[in-house]
Amino acid sequence: MSSLPDGESFYQFLETALSTLRQECEPSYRLLCELLTPRQVQITVDGEVVTLDFDLSQVSVLPVAGTNPIVRMVMSRETILDLTDAKFTLQGAILDGLVEIHGDLKDLVLFHEGWLTFMRGAIRCPSFPDLLERYRFAPAPVGRGETRRQAEGLGRHL
Repeated sequence: MSSLPDGESFYQFLETALSTLRQECEPSYRLLCELLTPRQVQITVDGEVVTLDFDLSQVSVLPVAGTNPIVRMVMSRETILDLTDAKFTLQGAILDGLVEIHGDLKDLVLFHEGWLTFMRGAIRCPSFPDLLERYRFAPAPVGRGETRRQAEGLGRHL
């Protein structure tokens, strides 16, 4: 597993997390790909936009807005860490306004199943706790991606 640099971006974290999942819990990685192929998911964290592009063999992490994402999600770095620490569920974070999520109902259901698949796999990865700690304490980069205001209002809100 590669190490994370200072000034950790969400893109770098997510790319490393997916690589770790692929190396250390390959069945979960494969299932994640199968669930979301051939779709794109766009996640905005503190204004930084990342797109996940799924196919049957891999997830490509792109540091740009997607061309046709089925789901768009907006949240903060703090919320990501709280979700991984199991302080609340994704549904609870959405209901509390900590996560904005947009997409058609069937796509949101698929995304949620993919989210659970990723989380179940991550807890089985020996390297994941260290990866989270490095992300937690690395200074967040500034000035990347679109603003939250630009990301809001896209698609259907659940």
